[in-house]
Amino acid sequence: VHLMNLGRKEQFLPDFVSINPNSKIPAIVDRDSQGDPIRVFESGAVLIYLARKAGRLLPTEPAQHFACLSWLFWQVANVGPTFGQALHFATVVPEKLGYPINRFGDEAARLVRLMDDHLGRTSFLADEYSIADIAAFPWLRVALDSICQARPEVTGEVKHVRRWLAEIAARQAR
Repeated sequence: VHLMNLGRKEQFLPDFVSINPNSKIPAIVDRDSQGDPIRVFESGAVLIYLARKAGRLLPTEPAQHFACLSWLFWQVANVGPTFGQALHFATVVPEKLGYPINRFGDEAARLVRLMDDHLGRTSFLADEYSIADIAAFPWLRVALDSICQARPEVTGEVKHVRRWLAEIAARQAR
């Protein structure tokens, strides 16, 4: 593990850019692989790589495998960017700009509602606990209450997301 001081912009140093040309975390270099080291960047790709290497948390049965990947990419393409923008415009930007606050707030609430509806039919995003849950959990844990308070008419009660959050938070690390 190598800590990056983002405040000192260490992610832009040439050694790190050689691992991740996008200069973002996370990124890994697996020197234990056969042959040349394997460099992997972007959170979804890192999760897939680690799950394949460990032989866990990525189902092998085709329907569950692709459900897992679908929910993982749903998080990467939607939850992360949308929640990030919603929180940024609502809490960080000094000038409260109505359009981006409403645009990203409404979309974040829609994503929460979609997830709650799905989790009303299954225990985890891809039926069994997987990298899809691992990717979505930190965003929901941090942002759920803010999104629900801002858009209760869209999100509703979200009891299934709250159950899911509690179950994952209670899991023993393995």
